[in-house]
Amino acid sequence: MSHPIIWERDPLAAVMVAGNGSAMVYARPNETRAERWPLSRLRDPKTFEVGFDVVARLAAEPAVAFVAGEVEGGLRVVGAEGEPTFTTEEDGQIGYRRLTGDPLALGVDRVADEREWLEASWDAPFPDAPFQLFDQFRASRTGDCWWWPTRATTSASASKCRSTSRGMGACSGRTCRPRRGPAIRDWLLRSGRWICSPRCWSGSTSRCRRGSMASRSGRRAVSGR
Repeated sequence: MSHPIIWERDPLAAVMVAGNGSAMVYARPNETRAERWPLSRLRDPKTFEVGFDVVARLAAEPAVAFVAGEVEGGLRVVGAEGEPTFTTEEDGQIGYRRLTGDPLALGVDRVADEREWLEASWDAPFPDAPFQLFDQFRASRTGDCWWWPTRATTSASASKCRSTSRGMGACSGRTCRPRRGPAIRDWLLRSGRWICSPRCWSGSTSRCRRGSMASRSGRRAVSGR
């Protein structure tokens, strides 16, 4: 990941890249406001003074797996394979509906609780994505939208970074991905206390360090063993 423009006066957008390769986009950062802008406003060409949908253009980039942002009643994900939405139901369950595609490869429209989504998404490219996406946007510091890189991009970045154990952006020096065999999956689901983190989405073969993430919503987030 490179930063071609380090600083610019009164920018239309500020992009903050995390150590794991994902990035937050803050629209018009010099304008003070209490809430994030919804994805519909970010897609309006007038927002960034361009002649196209910036979110769609970003999602079409080969290095971007998907872009996520807030919509009325929940979140929307935009990817090259289409767009789905997530909603929070009155009973606390998470609803998923494919509008034009399924970039997260969850495979079905459904309403389920966090535990059921973890089990259902265990072998998908983005395990525990329904919970993790909502958790990302619970933080007030999260940008107006958040995009996640493709595995090819994060794998290339991981091969160049030094080993570290500090925070979500930590990388083992290889591809960051936990072992997800049946025995570990069954233990995780039985305990009901452990989840993957977005860091687990970054690669395909090797594993991350265990216990690198903080406790969230009564469940401990880990990155493998």
